[in-house]
Amino acid sequence: MIEQIILKEMSDQDFRVYLTDKIQQKKRPSFEEVSSRLASNKLSNYIFKNNKDYTFSNVVKEWGLDKKSQSNGVAYADLDNDGDLDLIVNNINDIAHVYRNNSTNNFIQIQLIGGSKNKLAIGSKVSISVNGNKQYQELYLSRGFLSSVQNTLNFGVGIAKK
Repeated sequence: MIEQIILKEMSDQDFRVYLTDKIQQKKRPSFEEVSSRLASNKLSNYIFKNNKDYTFSNVVKEWGLDKKSQSNGVAYADLDNDGDLDLIVNNINDIAHVYRNNSTNNFIQIQLIGGSKNKLAIGSKVSISVNGNKQYQELYLSRGFLSSVQNTLNFGVGIAKK
C-alpha cells in the first residue's frame, strides 16, 4: 500500500481541497479513497543552463532530458573519467536515466583526505580562483532522499589552463 501512495502527487491542490472538505465535514475517508484521488503522472524533469548573465534557460529538450518518468532522486559523478559530471536520475519502478556530459572544457578535481574520525573530510570547504572568477564548494555527499555523490569536488574552469 505504501508504494501506491509514493507514486502519487502529494502536492496536488485539488486533492488538498478534497481532503480539507472531508475534514470539515468530519468524514474519515478510507486509505483507498484518499489514494485514488491523488494524481499519478509521469513528468519531464527540468534542467537549466546558466546564461552567464544572472539568468538561466530551461534546456530540457535541447539536452535530451525530456523523457517522462516518476523521478525520486538525482546524483552526478564523472562516470567516464573525462572530467565533466554526468547525471544519474533515479526513477520509481523504472530504470535510472544516465546522461553523459559532453563538455570539452577544462576542470580541476580535488579529492580530500581527512583524519581518522572523518576520513572523507566531509564538511570541508574549498575555494578556487581562475582568472579572477571565484568558485566555492563544501564537501557533502548527500543529495536528498536516496541520492549521494562521489567524494570528489569538481570545478569547471572553462578554457583556463592555470
